[in-house]
Amino acid sequence: MSYLDKLLDGVEVERKALGEIGEFTYGYVAKAQDSGDARFVRITDIDINGQLIPTDIKFVDVSRENERYLLKKNDILMARTGATYGKTMIFEEDYPAIYAGFLIKLSFDKNIINPKYYWHFAQSNLFWDQANKLVSGGGQPQFNGNALKYVELPIPCPNNPTKSLEIQKKIVSILDTFSELTAELTAELTAELTARKKQYRYYREELFRFKEGEIQHLPMGDDTIGKFIRGGGLQKKDFTDSGVGCIHYGQIYTYYGTYTDKTKTFVSDEF
Repeated sequence: MSYLDKLLDGVEVERKALGEIGEFTYGYVAKAQDSGDARFVRITDIDINGQLIPTDIKFVDVSRENERYLLKKNDILMARTGATYGKTMIFEEDYPAIYAGFLIKLSFDKNIINPKYYWHFAQSNLFWDQANKLVSGGGQPQFNGNALKYVELPIPCPNNPTKSLEIQKKIVSILDTFSELTAELTAELTAELTARKKQYRYYREELFRFKEGEIQHLPMGDDTIGKFIRGGGLQKKDFTDSGVGCIHYGQIYTYYGTYTDKTKTFVSDEF
């Protein structure tokens, strides 16, 4: 039995609505600047993995009016509107920062909820299944405090905060380890892919570079090379479940890319 299994053995888990255990604060509305006293964290600064994007940084000057929006380490921020609604980040930086108006800061009693435990939860399907049901529809989705308060967070040992935080900490440790491995592998694979693309470009250019007189250059319209045949005027209404394979020009961009050995659509034999 693993350490985590021992921790969870016979443990009661209660789902509590965020409105019961947290407080929500909307961010500061101001125009972003190219310089200032503090970073201005905006809705666009959270990536799809719930991380703070380190580029395209904007700033704001700290004043008596906005100093209450200054972030502390391990503060939780969530996007509340638009296509990025629900994206959640944890602030782990050492510099001053103020969060913008389309963000909500979630505050929990740290004697009950480990902020990193909540952050991992907010990346999970358990969170997103709830968020997608609670978000308001329309052209500009809204996931504000009135909806967020109904999201339920599973809390182990709710009647024993010390035991609960111990379990939350272990869960965070396990998930952080996987996150670090994923980041490391992603970096290595990205570097490898970049190197292979560079290698491909090099050999592509070299293999198509011939000395003068070594080969004959012919225009594409030369009959000895081949023929250009214009395709039929297919429309989506012409597609069938079986028959002769066909390719619609739009599918080159959305499905096939630069190569295929089979088609996803067909037309009837009589077409």
